[in-house]
Amino acid sequence: MLLLLFIFSSSTNSFHDDRQSLLAFKKGIVTDPHGSMADWSPTTPFCNWTAVTCSRRHMDRVVSLDLSDMELYGTISPSLANLSFLHTLDLSGNALHGHIPRQLGRLFRLRNLWLDNNRLNGGIPSDLGNCTKLVSLVVLDNHLTGNIPRELGSLTQLQQINLGSNSLTGNIPRELGSLTQLQQINLGSNSLTGTILYSFGNISVLIILEIACNLTSDIVN
Repeated sequence: MLLLLFIFSSSTNSFHDDRQSLLAFKKGIVTDPHGSMADWSPTTPFCNWTAVTCSRRHMDRVVSLDLSDMELYGTISPSLANLSFLHTLDLSGNALHGHIPRQLGRLFRLRNLWLDNNRLNGGIPSDLGNCTKLVSLVVLDNHLTGNIPRELGSLTQLQQINLGSNSLTGNIPRELGSLTQLQQINLGSNSLTGTILYSFGNISVLIILEIACNLTSDIVN
């Protein structure tokens, strides 16, 4: 009986956490011109909310949040890090500003992180290196600054990394050259310096390599 009570209590708490995390994210959105979160109400099941997909297998935990191209204006709440079953976060094509929360590095099941075409600033959090199941990391066309974190070299399942059209500086981390599953690499239109990694040429599945419009030169082993 005690074991059953514990399981029920844990499931209820997780259910509550997902709801509260989504509502906290909504509070950070100042403008929602299409009413994409109009049905996000504490009194309705969050698995029925627009843009939210849940998994029945895991007690109605949120597995996907897709609010792409909704013209949302606001910031990304760190509360999204509590959606521990999340595998896809798509906030692309909005007017989100502020930093990428480093807390997103706690999303150990995350496979797709799409934040492109926003107004995000600050650096790329090194904590994202903890999201070891990431397959696609896209932050194209923002106002991101600083170095590319070498911790991204821990993302051994990564197939797409698109950091283009930002204001990133520094060298291309050698660690990126060890990601053998990469099919697409876009680091173009930044202010990267140093040399282009020779090891990129050893990635047999690589289809697209975009490094134009930087200050990089030559190739290094």
